Amino acid sequence: MLENLGTLDSASSDPTLLKKDVSDLMADARKSRKAVFRRTIDYNASAINYLQNRIWVSRDLDRPMLQPDYLWSPKLCPPRSYMDSPMNCVMSKPVRTSTNKNKCPIYCVCWTPEGRRLITGAFSGEFTLWNGLTFNFETILQAHESQIRCMKWSHNEEWLLTADHSGYVKYWQANMNNVEMYPAHKETIRGVSFCPFDNQFVTCSDDSTVRIWDFHRCAEKRVLPGHRSDVRR
Repeated sequence: MLENLGTLDSASSDPTLLKKDVSDLMADARKSRKAVFRRTIDYNASAINYLQNRIWVSRDLDRPMLQPDYLWSPKLCPPRSYMDSPMNCVMSKPVRTSTNKNKCPIYCVCWTPEGRRLITGAFSGEFTLWNGLTFNFETILQAHESQIRCMKWSHNEEWLLTADHSGYVKYWQANMNNVEMYPAHKETIRGVSFCPFDNQFVTCSDDSTVRIWDFHRCAEKRVLPGHRSDVRR
């Protein structure tokens, strides 16, 4: 007892020893923290089945029919391969609900071109990059100063186009690097879309206009009026 009291007195008198004791306690708390096991949905197996079947399946009739039994799950393919049976594409069971640090409305969602991650545009103007397998967020990026209303990938999968509540349009590279920003409308932009050659894109807004833009020059080419109210997607 006397030795312990002596140790406590020396620790209270020496601030360096006190800080060391606190850091040791925090390290012990980190070690005793339970590991978090995240549920993972790996869809790569079904994608591989689809790629292998494309070699010899030339018609829908050549594909083996999927049977309602658990033993047939290894032969499962993505919904794209069941175009003749739309009921196989109906999602009836929610898998996971994920929330961000800052809870706010989400206005637009899109997958990255390789299909491994998900990008969401929020009310706060933030991009959140989610892992498509474990459902946890990886990166949060302040992309716009106002609400992100829509986003669209180009057909060559090299550019991401986003638009916000203030009428601004931004160009993003695949590594989430912003390279261009300019005002496209005076009011909220509701939708964007690329032309098949990716050299032009179109925007629609609450200002009752549809505008065609030159992607490389960042210049307006044509205004399509005629709507009596806001133009949605």
